Amino acid sequence: MCGPGLYTLERQIVTRHVAGAGEREIAEALFLTPRTVRLTLAAARERLGATSLADPG
Repeated sequence: MCGPGLYTLERQIVTRHVAGAGEREIAEALFLTPRTVRLTLAAARERLGATSLADPG
């Protein structure tokens, strides 16, 4: 794990997502499928207990 409760790949995807990148853009940059990005974002939300990754509060 990298930091508070996220794996390295989750952190990379979440960071790009919060910065405004879309699923397809993230997928292309990280050599993943858009489905993998979508599932990873869902897992990160669950792991952090968040309803949205765009709202840190």
